[in-house]
Amino acid sequence: MSRLPASILPLQQLDGKHAEGVRSNQLIHMLDPTIASSDHASALASRIRDAQTSLSENDRAIAATILRDPFVAAFSTAEQVARASGVSKAAVARFGMRLGYAGYTELRQNLRNRWLERGDFDRSVAREPAAGPAVEQASASSPARKILATRLAQDIGSLTRLVEQLDPPGFARCAELLARPNAIIHVLGERRGYPLAAHALLLLRWVDCDARLFRPGELGLRLALAAIEPRHVVLAFALRRYPRVTGVALEHARERGAVSMLITDSINCPFVRLADQVLVCDSAGSLLIDSSIPAMFCIEALCDLILHLSPERVETYVRRVHERTRAADFDDADATAEVLRRPTLRSVASVDTTKVGEDLIRCRGRFR
Repeated sequence: MSRLPASILPLQQLDGKHAEGVRSNQLIHMLDPTIASSDHASALASRIRDAQTSLSENDRAIAATILRDPFVAAFSTAEQVARASGVSKAAVARFGMRLGYAGYTELRQNLRNRWLERGDFDRSVAREPAAGPAVEQASASSPARKILATRLAQDIGSLTRLVEQLDPPGFARCAELLARPNAIIHVLGERRGYPLAAHALLLLRWVDCDARLFRPGELGLRLALAAIEPRHVVLAFALRRYPRVTGVALEHARERGAVSMLITDSINCPFVRLADQVLVCDSAGSLLIDSSIPAMFCIEALCDLILHLSPERVETYVRRVHERTRAADFDDADATAEVLRRPTLRSVASVDTTKVGEDLIRCRGRFR
């Protein structure tokens, strides 16, 4: 991630010496009514100010961390806030209850709601200088600003829930199934799931997976289903309105002894019961068009993990592809050519796969 000013670094990066620098002396400045009243966390600042005399040193450290950047705090976990403040996770939960909330989760939701209600887009999104007609037009148009702010808040909220609720061992198991040598993967997506399937196909091919797009529209449903054999893997994307053909393919895969994996936006998806592995990427919100970003995030993270699992195999494959396709050098717009100029891909894949949960948490920093 690019280097950011200390004032807007994700909370998981603010520990140690920086956490010490945001304690009581800065809290007094942050609680100045003339400063806090203009911020979308003014209600929280008011609660902290009222309880100031009863706050412990840990409470003051947590308060200073949150008030330093309420937007980041609104989309961080209690564990991340605790690490940034130099306290325990339990201390963060107690801090929320001391201010009258049920816990930190309710405090965080209150911050999110107030940020969204105020449409505080300029401060949270345009944190770095930007210029151009599009930016000026968005700034001048209240509906545009509100829509952008709403979609940003929903996507960050969805990604936060995905990382918090995802089962790391189950996620790792999905990557292992996809990375199995000689595994044939049928990638299926209908309606909104189709662009996700196409993107997944591209990524899986680049990490040396034998992935094939399930094409009932071209082959007819029977011939498409006939290609699924025992021990094959069916990777299906099913988003709201859940196309019936997806359920048919998953049911057929089970009958044939294939392994099925479903990426969906709700545990209530009617095809959940048909899949061996399920990854839920919730994307519901107040906008009419649901976001596909959580599902996209999920498949990209799976391919990251496949690279960690099979670095040498992937490196050999990518180098072989480039060596055999010199005629396409003029059209090489992806990053693989640059990667090949480095000594090895293995350094990229050095992360212990048992720490996949921590890797996913760190990924959140990219969306800030």
